[in-house]
Amino acid sequence: MNRMKLKLFRSAFLPLLLSAILLLPAQSFAKESIYHFDFKKGAYFGEMYHVALALLADKEAYVYLPFLSEFKEVPSDEQLKNLEAIPEARQALNIYGFFKQIGLTTRIIRGNTLIPRTGYKVLGLIGKTKPDGSGKFFAPVVSPLADSTQAFERFVYGDPDETLKKAVLLFNRSGTDPPNEVKQFAQEEILNKRTDSKPLLAIWNRQDPSYQTERNMSQETLRTLLSESILRGYLPMILGPPVDPSWKDVHHLIKDGKVLNMTELWKKQLFDDWNTQVTRQLDLFRELKQHGHLVGQIGMKGGALDGPALAAGLPTIELVIPEDTINNGSKSRRILRFANAIGNMTVLEVDRAGSVRNPYNGTPVDWLKLITDSQSLRRSCKLLYEHLGLRIKNTK
Repeated sequence: MNRMKLKLFRSAFLPLLLSAILLLPAQSFAKESIYHFDFKKGAYFGEMYHVALALLADKEAYVYLPFLSEFKEVPSDEQLKNLEAIPEARQALNIYGFFKQIGLTTRIIRGNTLIPRTGYKVLGLIGKTKPDGSGKFFAPVVSPLADSTQAFERFVYGDPDETLKKAVLLFNRSGTDPPNEVKQFAQEEILNKRTDSKPLLAIWNRQDPSYQTERNMSQETLRTLLSESILRGYLPMILGPPVDPSWKDVHHLIKDGKVLNMTELWKKQLFDDWNTQVTRQLDLFRELKQHGHLVGQIGMKGGALDGPALAAGLPTIELVIPEDTINNGSKSRRILRFANAIGNMTVLEVDRAGSVRNPYNGTPVDWLKLITDSQSLRRSCKLLYEHLGLRIKNTK
């Protein structure tokens, strides 16, 4: 009996006693996170810009990028060339190219990367976990982020002002002049197509066939934005996916030269190279803005607007539908936090009939006045911000 008790003690209690002695608290990595890009969920521009902000704000944040994170070392030119032949890898390459241009590729985890996690020292070792979340020693705190909203919190709750200063310098190439090929493109493909010197207004036509289709721009909304812009003396420039062929009235405006059709901009030859596709698009907005040709941009909620807002300081309005109102859901609140931080953006609500209004009281809004009046734009965002009681530091 005594022998059995001793055996039981050795097998059950002795390991626990040794663990209590040897397991000492290790350095905490509670802030660490990996953002997983998921291209099945739709476009990637919003995630790309917001994750870049998160990486700038939090030096302990990492990115898992499909295709690129499979390599154990920095991919060679030949390996990258092989990826170009895979259609599904194009989005990953575009992000990789953008991160390379702004110096963030070192934050992309590799196939042999081990990320430290919160745990305890076991005989002097710190628990590690692999990019897929597996690993020894305790449950990992390195949890994949579900969407850009969570990644964005790394920026918001850090030092937004300081992060934005870094981001603007990186996104706009420290204020250097856009490359000559971008200047030439702006002149030949956009400015020369104007029949007069009317200022340009960018209107983003969101049309995603599979992801959150309820957020797509309706025909009535696009028609309203175009007609109001034309009536007030602007030349609307449609960006994003192609306009639905059945929207005859919009196509008539394009044919008559009252609207400039720049949909599928990314397919132009200037943007063929994934290394520079994103930065050249941002350079194009900078070129048009700094010479006074482009006064602002408006479109349905989407990250594509955030890059030009940051890189070019472009006055921006993001539209949300009533079902996705600013008063509900973390994603809409995320937009407002971003808008409040950069100071040249606000969020308005639009119904399917194209009526633009204030999200918290439903009153009609002169959105064109907001775009062309920086003080009104900032005041609009400030009122919404205060209405929701968000405590995020204002930029000065």
